[in-house]
Amino acid sequence: QLLLGLGLRQLSVPAAAIPEIKQVVRSVSVADCQAVAARALEMNSAREVKAFLRDQMRRLLAETVA
Repeated sequence: QLLLGLGLRQLSVPAAAIPEIKQVVRSVSVADCQAVAARALEMNSAREVKAFLRDQMRRLLAETVA
């Protein structure tokens, strides 16, 4: 979400990961990704950003799998 929110539109991943990555990318909106990026940019440390992004990914994967 962070990379998409920062404007990245091309990803390089192993071929085996493409289906899973496609599913995740298709399940999020650009607006949501931009909100995640904006919030991360407001944080004071890399540790804080990492914890926030880990939580966001857990939520996203739970929604995608469900």
